[in-house]
Amino acid sequence: MLGIAFATVRHRIASFATAFLALVLGSGAITMTASALVATSSTHGHRQIAGGSPLLSAQNMAGQSTGLLVCIVVLIVIATFALMIDLRQRELALFSLLGTSAGQLWRLILGEVVIVASIASVAGCVIGSACSGILRHWMVVHSVAPGWFHIGFSLVAVLIAFVVTVTAALIGAAVVAIRATRVRPLDALREADIDSRTISISRLLLGLLLLLGAVAAAHGIATTEPRDAVNPRKYADVPVLLVGGFVMLTPLLLAPISILMNRLAIHRDDASPVRAGITYARRRTAASAVPIAVSVGLVGALLAVGAASTHAIVERSKVETGATYVIVPRHSLLATRLHSVPGATVTPVIDAPITIANRQGSYLDKLNGQAVPDGSLGHSLLPTLIAGSLRARIGNWLVVDQRTANSDGLAVGQLLRVTLPDHGIVDLRVSGVIASGLTRDDTYLPNAYLAASSVSIAYVRSTTGARISKATLREIRAGLPVRSAVIEPATAYFDAEASKLAQQSRTAATLILGIPLLYCLIAVANTLVLAIAYRKREFGAYSLVGMTRNQLVGLVTTESVFAVALGVIPAFLATAGTIMAQRYALLHLVRSAPIQVPWSAVCATIGACLLFAACTALVTSTRILRTSAVKLVSAS
Repeated sequence: MLGIAFATVRHRIASFATAFLALVLGSGAITMTASALVATSSTHGHRQIAGGSPLLSAQNMAGQSTGLLVCIVVLIVIATFALMIDLRQRELALFSLLGTSAGQLWRLILGEVVIVASIASVAGCVIGSACSGILRHWMVVHSVAPGWFHIGFSLVAVLIAFVVTVTAALIGAAVVAIRATRVRPLDALREADIDSRTISISRLLLGLLLLLGAVAAAHGIATTEPRDAVNPRKYADVPVLLVGGFVMLTPLLLAPISILMNRLAIHRDDASPVRAGITYARRRTAASAVPIAVSVGLVGALLAVGAASTHAIVERSKVETGATYVIVPRHSLLATRLHSVPGATVTPVIDAPITIANRQGSYLDKLNGQAVPDGSLGHSLLPTLIAGSLRARIGNWLVVDQRTANSDGLAVGQLLRVTLPDHGIVDLRVSGVIASGLTRDDTYLPNAYLAASSVSIAYVRSTTGARISKATLREIRAGLPVRSAVIEPATAYFDAEASKLAQQSRTAATLILGIPLLYCLIAVANTLVLAIAYRKREFGAYSLVGMTRNQLVGLVTTESVFAVALGVIPAFLATAGTIMAQRYALLHLVRSAPIQVPWSAVCATIGACLLFAACTALVTSTRILRTSAVKLVSAS
């Protein structure tokens, strides 16, 4: 059967080309990002690395992109190969009528897939390795990686890409092959032209399993570690599982849509070819919607996660500081130069990375300490207290967050040996445990040990609850050295911080989603080319009954637009599910979590899908319809 497999591949080279392209692009993209991930994970030749920090952003970006790409490529390659084999029901039925056994058909299909997938994956790995320099340049230009960063050839990345793409192709083909070899030849011949089945059992179970996994992951994060909902990298599993689940269940939408279209057309005398194509070729329509649903769903869900995370971080800062005004240092500003005045409290904060150890000197952890005046916690700064007290006024206190206390085994009253930024060592006692920080650990210590350190920021809070007067502001400003700091309203400061975080989130999303989204858009065109190429007999029959070339081109273009509309529905469901799941987790951390949908990015993605789909349908159908109707009807 291997010789027959080679022959069928040569005979149907144009049909296999779309599947070949999907594999080449998929394996190439995975090779690029996986090579970058391997390069960021290794310190070989990077003597400038200190603890891996210069490559942390690059490693996060490469890791997220690789994980996302693997999920997308597996989903789209499975759908592409399943569609390719599914569209050959007539050919497989003829093989059966000629005496080919189910086992021989099985070996024929898998032989074809192994040939195409192996060659395509190897070609993609070579192209991906050669183009890794483009990704490296992109990362350096966007300040994700330092200029000396280099991406070399990685055998591990090549193996990952090869195994993922070939396995996905085999799974997609095997699922359809099993179904095809179980159908009687005459039934297969009938179903080759009329396919009204809604969804296979395997696809239904997989979709439900993915949705259950998303619900379990979202509930687990919300109940055990809600702060992970603020980290898009740690929360990415939820939107990815939701998108995958709803994409798998897309064929279920076709039954009610078909019923609706039939009811709308009940008073019409002519049968709509568009309605017939959608009603009687459901698997083909659903397969065309897969890359559209994936691209729109991931853009909407992941950007919504980033927007909600930004709001939660800023909202938490507003609540804990309660500041009316903020003093932002321009130059070196010491805490001794900031004084509270009647009607307002000025609380300087000094960033102080510290190392903690137990009384015996055994290392415990490195923390992002914030040095504040004695008595400011619980008065001008209001973190949420979990255990102990915030009102310790003696100068040897230390307040840590709950995550740090749990991971390091710390308890209220425990004496720790703390190494300060200037390498001085002091003994501080844990006086309180507060709610875990959203972006890092929240650790507070007295600023008396850091008198010579510059202030990072200072919060001005009213002591009476009334609005701070202009006279009070002038008095605070008069105590500052000339041009050493600027005082601005807290609302303006936090709005600027929100804009800054949002910009960082958009930049990260662009880098993480860029390659996967481009692959999805190409897959939109690729899937439509495959679906349209197998409709030559149908186009010939329509031509023989009187449809013009322009009408047929319009028919195919309309169907491609419908595929985009169909793909948008599961994408919106996945986005809505992600937003509600994350909101459920965030309400454990902040008082409000408004719904934020990235409409501009979603609409832009839908527009790109429409453009790719319509242009592909127009060009492909026009090219096919250049052939005479008689030849199209007799096409194999």
